[in-house]
Parts: sequence; structure tokens; C-alpha cells
Amino acid sequence: MNKQSIFNIIFAIGIAVILGIQLTSGNEAKGDDKDSEKAEIRSELNGDGTYKIGFIRTDSLLTTYERHKELQKELEGKMKIMEREWERKTRVFQENLKVLEEEAPRMSERELQMAQQELEMKQQELMAWRERKSQEFMGEERELNRGLYEEVTDAINRVQEKLNLDMVFMLELGGSLVWANDAFDITDEMAEELNARHRKEKEGNKKEEGKKKK
Repeated sequence: MNKQSIFNIIFAIGIAVILGIQLTSGNEAKGDDKDSEKAEIRSELNGDGTYKIGFIRTDSLLTTYERHKELQKELEGKMKIMEREWERKTRVFQENLKVLEEEAPRMSERELQMAQQELEMKQQELMAWRERKSQEFMGEERELNRGLYEEVTDAINRVQEKLNLDMVFMLELGGSLVWANDAFDITDEMAEELNARHRKEKEGNKKEEGKKKK
């Protein structure tokens, strides 16, 4: 499994948790002919007092949410840096091991024993470094995902209010929802809401940075 698949799965699990606890209220569909048709079908099917529902295609949302792609790229970059440092440290250890193997025939028993002990300590330090960096990476990943999930939660609330929905489901491979009428697909509305808010925040951050430089 590649790194992108891992990040997608992590994010998808987070959305699943969020969507499982959401109920809402709110607005009307808008846009082109396809959106009008979806709104009409929703109106017809919900005109008898039944629940108004919507569903999100998780895989499609992942590929269109700009912040998710940015965070994924950021995490991948940090992972590559950690891997390069691990490779460098491992290479140095292997070089030290090779030197010991070459010099061993000319060393006394005491010298060989001391050299072996020193090499074992370096190996332990190397493994401890790897464990520490892995824990740091996982902790940072959790923090980034926590912020991401909060944004998704806010977006769900806003979209639900706009579309006056009572329930929202998630459509994904292996999920409990296996099929739904496309008229109830709110993935585009979710992506639009998320990206619009993200762009606005980025623009605000740029303006703040510009003020600080003056």
C-alpha cells in the first residue's frame, strides 16, 4: 500500500466518525440544470413528510478538497526527510560495522569486545531514534487530522443548513450505504464549501503576513 492510500484511508476514517454523529437543518439547491433536477427530485421524494437526506462520496471529496491535498503533500515531504535521515544513519552504521569486520583480525580480544559493545550501543541509539521520530510523526499527523476533521464538521453543518437536510450518509467502498440516488449526492456542495472557506482563510493569512512585513 503506498503513502497516498494510507493518508486517504486515515482521512476517510475521520470523515466516517464525523458523519456518523451529524443531524441538521436548512436551504435550497441552486446552480445549473443538473442541480435543479436534483432539487426537484429531492422535493418530490420528501414532500410526504419523510426525512430529507444527503450522502457524500468520500473518495471524490478527498480528490477535490484542496486542504486535504496540501496536508497530504506536507506529510509526505516530512516522511521523505525522515526516511533520508534514516538511510544516512543506517549507512554510517553499516560502514562502522564493515570497518570492525576488517580490523577484527588485528585486534586483541579486549579491543574486539569493546568495539562490539560500542557498535551495539550505536545500534540501540539508531533504533531509539527511529522509534522517537516515528512517534513524533504520528503525533503531528494526528494534530493535522484533528484540524482537518473540525473543518469538515463545520462544512457539514453549513451544507446541511443550506439544503435543509435531516440526515447525511457516507457512500464508500465497504460502507453500510451501498447505493443512493444521485439526486441526494451533496459531495460537490461539500467540496465547494470546504474549498471556499480554505481559500478565504489563505487569503486572510497572506494579508496578515503582508502587514507584518511592512
